[in-house]
Amino acid sequence: MPVTKTPDQFLQFSRDLFFVLRGIWVLIVFFCFAILAFLFLPQGTDVLLLLLENSFQVGHPTTLLFLLLGVFFWSISAEFCCRMLLYMTDNSGHSLSIASVQSRKSLQVLLAKFCLYTPILILGLGLVKAYFQNQTDSHFPLAVLMILLSLLTAEYWLLFQLYHAKRKIPLFRKWMRLSAKEAFWTGKLYGIFNLYRIDLPAGSLLIKGEPEPSKSKIENDLPRETPLPNGSFIPVGFVLMEQGIYHQPYPTHTWVFKIPLSFYSCLIKQLLMLCAISICLIVIFTLLPLHAYTLVGAAALVCYGFGCWQLVYVFLQFLDKAQPLGRFKFTYRLSVIVWVLFCSYINQDHPINVISQQKKKQKLTVEAHFDAWARQLESNSHSDSIPIFLIAAEGGALRTGAFTALLLSKLADADPSFSKRVYAYSTVSGGSLGAGFFQSIQGLKDSLTEHKLSPISRQFFEMDFLSATTGKLVFAEIVQCMIPWHLPVLDRAIALEQSWEMGWDAATLPNNLPNHFAQEIPNSNIAPAVLFQTVEAETGMPCVWSNLNLETIIPFSKERDLATRYSVPMALSTAINLSARFPLISPAAMFSSQIAGVKIRRHYVDGGYFDNSGQETLLQLLRKLPFEHHPRLQPKILCFNFSGMDTSIHKGIRLANEFSELLNAVYQTRNARTTLAINSLNEYCLQRFGPTHLLQLELGINTKNLPMNWVISHTAMQRMDSYCNDMLEQIIPFISSSK
Repeated sequence: MPVTKTPDQFLQFSRDLFFVLRGIWVLIVFFCFAILAFLFLPQGTDVLLLLLENSFQVGHPTTLLFLLLGVFFWSISAEFCCRMLLYMTDNSGHSLSIASVQSRKSLQVLLAKFCLYTPILILGLGLVKAYFQNQTDSHFPLAVLMILLSLLTAEYWLLFQLYHAKRKIPLFRKWMRLSAKEAFWTGKLYGIFNLYRIDLPAGSLLIKGEPEPSKSKIENDLPRETPLPNGSFIPVGFVLMEQGIYHQPYPTHTWVFKIPLSFYSCLIKQLLMLCAISICLIVIFTLLPLHAYTLVGAAALVCYGFGCWQLVYVFLQFLDKAQPLGRFKFTYRLSVIVWVLFCSYINQDHPINVISQQKKKQKLTVEAHFDAWARQLESNSHSDSIPIFLIAAEGGALRTGAFTALLLSKLADADPSFSKRVYAYSTVSGGSLGAGFFQSIQGLKDSLTEHKLSPISRQFFEMDFLSATTGKLVFAEIVQCMIPWHLPVLDRAIALEQSWEMGWDAATLPNNLPNHFAQEIPNSNIAPAVLFQTVEAETGMPCVWSNLNLETIIPFSKERDLATRYSVPMALSTAINLSARFPLISPAAMFSSQIAGVKIRRHYVDGGYFDNSGQETLLQLLRKLPFEHHPRLQPKILCFNFSGMDTSIHKGIRLANEFSELLNAVYQTRNARTTLAINSLNEYCLQRFGPTHLLQLELGINTKNLPMNWVISHTAMQRMDSYCNDMLEQIIPFISSSK
């Protein structure tokens, strides 16, 4: 019959569980991050969906292979780290009864098993969710999921054979098995690197009375491997540190022993071997070529990262506990934190990646540029009314980037003159990538067989830009935190920009044109105006990187017009990324300058922190354009948004009010500012141009089916393509009308 636990037993069990979990809090944090990434965030679900697609349809099985190896390594690392942390931190055996020690030890064994199998369980549940959440649109059968789950089950069986089967694999068993004395002492819950103390009543041994001053510690040592009156015994390897008699409240003879590191030789060998593997993996994944990251995949990189860094933490805690330098005591974990803070103070901190330090020539003002661009367009058209287009695109990573580029490309395919009549782009984050890519491929139309741009846009946005960024974030950037100077090879922002440049080359093959993403934004009078929005972290000021001089159109232009303020040439990919740096995925970009002989640093983050629509800057541009000088031009404003105004009823904050009120106020202020910018543009266009000159386009696919990420699954991209095809019917009459 099952034994019913009394309330006291349940309370004791809860205390034991809390005490044990406290010792492995680092592992709990890693597991929480994994659950959040693979089970709750739509980005993680879409990454796993892409894994399913690539593994069995597209023909890239390497991501699946690396993921299986990564989960296997993470499982072994988690199990070992759990045991090692408990060995080092749990010293409750001195104060517990024998039954309580056995109970707590059994709980520790169960938690170690839990840590061994949990990574496989998390990934399996994530794959199940990815499949069933997308089964209506995905194009692979249930058998695909079953095959992958079978592989995870095989991994589970292999781990069981290695750790818990009666007949374990001999080689692995020899490597993982502790010696008999280590197994005994790690199970006593004494804290394996703590000093070991013996208290006996004075005179209870052959050594009687006060120790004579002339006698050494060895002469007053306890007998080894012999049971003492209190039931304990001292192994041969323990080293006597000090001993003496204390008379308060009654005479007690005390011996204090140090446990040498050699006593736990098997355990330390296992730790050093696993740490050596993790260091090798950290070096490899830090220095991988960018294209190699896509072979590994973002999900696998995260698994390897969890396994490596939890081992590094356990090694630092081992150094803190064991103090291998002997008399010289050193706080290793605190020293690492201090060193990281020191490096962050003197490091260059993600400086902007420029083509050269040579100053750029003076750019045209908006009025002069518009005049020249309009005359050139009017000279090539004999129509009395010429529609021209101004584009605003919202932020949202590849979500709005693909929406903007794909829909603009389809419009250009339907109307060959469309792209030549686009005058300006005012964009944020992912919208900057979409608009920048669309504009960069205009020179390809004549060399394409079918003269269509939309297949190129779709191919570009189906590429994996997340893996390289994830690899640098999980490995290289952590290494960079410990180096007091900036290394471009470790910079995840540069990795993202180079991934876009490589993607541009791959999407535009076999054309032999120069890579426009690696070149500077054109600032000739026939190139459209480009306004990429960003935000200065130190002041909160919304800033713009443009190929025009913005002195006359935006207030505080000396501070906000960055291209004029810093005047350095940068590639199109870098300018786009200046607008798309949403921490923590992309770090803030750093510019340095001299003011009164003092070096000043300024950092720039995603433009969506201030206005995520790009429509406020577009409104400022519209107000200054002299349309009255060119009456034949009819402005048409296209705005790409990934979500409309939130019309749901908010019932109000009810939980953790003081914290939630602050968080909601900061976040919702950003959303409200975007809403006001959209409303101001709508009212201005209605009053100046009329109701037929503005079109607000909403991406009506929720983030569950199309997440904000730097990689999009083929299924999600198919949803996007179908949505854009349906939207064309609404837009083509708008761009064709001249009134």
